[in-house]
Amino acid sequence: MKGSQDILLRLADEPGKWFSHTDRAAIRNAAVESLGFVSDESIVAPLIELIGFASDPEFEMEIVRALGRIGSESSVRPLVDLMLEKPEIALSAAGALVEIGGEEAFQGLMETLKSKKDMVRSASIWALGKMRDERAVIGLMTFSEINDPMTRRDIAWALGQIGGFHARLALGAITQADDDLSVRREACRAIQSGAVLGRFRDEA
Repeated sequence: MKGSQDILLRLADEPGKWFSHTDRAAIRNAAVESLGFVSDESIVAPLIELIGFASDPEFEMEIVRALGRIGSESSVRPLVDLMLEKPEIALSAAGALVEIGGEEAFQGLMETLKSKKDMVRSASIWALGKMRDERAVIGLMTFSEINDPMTRRDIAWALGQIGGFHARLALGAITQADDDLSVRREACRAIQSGAVLGRFRDEA
């Protein structure tokens, strides 16, 4: 198995100059995708190092997806840094953090939520909704009065995914107070779907 990993890492790093540019890109992406299914902690560092030399966002996203599948907590900090530094791959990095899960990934997403870059913040909101950790409700609600209705709709969706008593209260407030009809509708949908799925059970 170790020999196969080494071959895949070499292909990911440099597929061979005798291939065309298009073929090299396809080979590199395929090699990285295969490494994602190896689930070996030892390949995390080489994959993270590859990101530093990558100039193609598609290749970077393939590496990020592989790190998510491997699921190592050692990938969390590099993924958080990538979200903050490269908004164009923030959604892929956020998805990888959701796959990894755990406390460190959650705290990392709470950190990226504070970014002033719209793509980073949007990816963080989506990922926190997917993680369904009720501690995210307060952080999400700090953006409930932001001028961008799309961001507020994303927050309403995320609160519906998270569920729980506090999320229901926040959604109720949005349905009453938000001045954008589309945001209020999203909050109503979130409440209704949460009730159907049992995410908004009454709490003592």
